[in-house]
Amino acid sequence: EEAHEYLGRIGTMRSTIKGESLGSAEIIIQNDVIRLNVKSVDGKEIQYGDEVLIVNETQDKKYYYVQKNINLNNF
Repeated sequence: EEAHEYLGRIGTMRSTIKGESLGSAEIIIQNDVIRLNVKSVDGKEIQYGDEVLIVNETQDKKYYYVQKNINLNNF
């Protein structure tokens, strides 16, 4: 699975992150749970259990930048 295929996917936070802190999120692809190391794209706090959108990846692909997914249920 190519790493860049994760961009634009929705995941669920498995930790709370803020600022430069690194945490983890899970995405599901074809019934497989994939855990990614993630950082907040703008440094804003994202809490455990929040839905996130994967918006970017680092050059070395060590982690991904995420932002809180805004939908009608949590707007």
